[in-house]
Amino acid sequence: MSVAAAGAPVLPAGRTSIRSRALQRIATAAAAESADVPPQAVQARLGDAGGRLTVSIATPVSLGAGTSGTIVERAAAIADAVSSCLDSLAGRSVERVHVRVSGLQQQRRRVR
Repeated sequence: MSVAAAGAPVLPAGRTSIRSRALQRIATAAAAESADVPPQAVQARLGDAGGRLTVSIATPVSLGAGTSGTIVERAAAIADAVSSCLDSLAGRSVERVHVRVSGLQQQRRRVR
């Protein structure tokens, strides 16, 4: 990597692209973690609103001792998690995240 005279790194010529499938997987993983459900239970769809990224999530949310907040608050937290993950990991700003709570799941106890 070359360094500019002011000490700032100069990026090499070229282009980096992230496929929509990778963005969908990031959104799915972020929603699953925030909802405390397995990724297989989450459906994520990406859309385009005038050139801006939109995301639709359908997921159950987990109920149990470790969870707090109303379902509406939990849905808002899922939307925030998806938006921030796509921004921090893929560098994509999200115009809108729509979360549909598709059900409730009892938190599974782990046997040790």
